[in-house]
Amino acid sequence: MNTYFDPSILPVGYTVWKGAPDNNFDSQTLIAVSGVYGPGYNQTAQENGNITIVLDRKEVAPFARPIDVFMTPEGRQSSMGWLDPVAARTRRS
Repeated sequence: MNTYFDPSILPVGYTVWKGAPDNNFDSQTLIAVSGVYGPGYNQTAQENGNITIVLDRKEVAPFARPIDVFMTPEGRQSSMGWLDPVAARTRRS
């Protein structure tokens, strides 16, 4: 969210990693951007790549904090001890 993409970012954004099992994503994986800007950002190319989803402000709200995202398959909060505790709970604008 609100991220600068420099010119080194491929226009399509996310790409499949070579040699990764199951193409390193599945139907349970949300790969999204919101509020991205800079010379490496190409919204049309990302939408046409059919992997990265472009979310607007309202759509991204449920994912605004790491604490909202890192969940177990059962829907419980997972261990986030590896994250900075302030960053984990702070909503970014």
